[in-house]
Amino acid sequence: MASAIGEPSAALLFIWMDYFNYKNFNLNKEEKKMHNEAVFFSLNHGKNGEITSWHSKKRMASGKVRIIHSFVVDKKPCRTYQSFIKLNGAEKHSTHTFCKTKELYWSPYG
Repeated sequence: MASAIGEPSAALLFIWMDYFNYKNFNLNKEEKKMHNEAVFFSLNHGKNGEITSWHSKKRMASGKVRIIHSFVVDKKPCRTYQSFIKLNGAEKHSTHTFCKTKELYWSPYG
């Protein structure tokens, strides 16, 4: 049983999982564009809790973005969002926070 991190079989499992995630989460150029557009639409116009979705018509790829928190730091609007991507049956979740640095620009918080 590969329960200890120091075991060679556990290391192989982690390497395989990294490779699996890399292969299964390679969005193509069009999918990356759709996802980025969903993120920036949500940052600029989404209400807290609102979901913006996208779906590829060419392969099994889709995603959702949801604003979960809005706040102000140094008079700049900041927003935290959750991102969900489903590609080839695999799923990936992440959470990010961005703040507006200029009128149209968002940058990672922190």
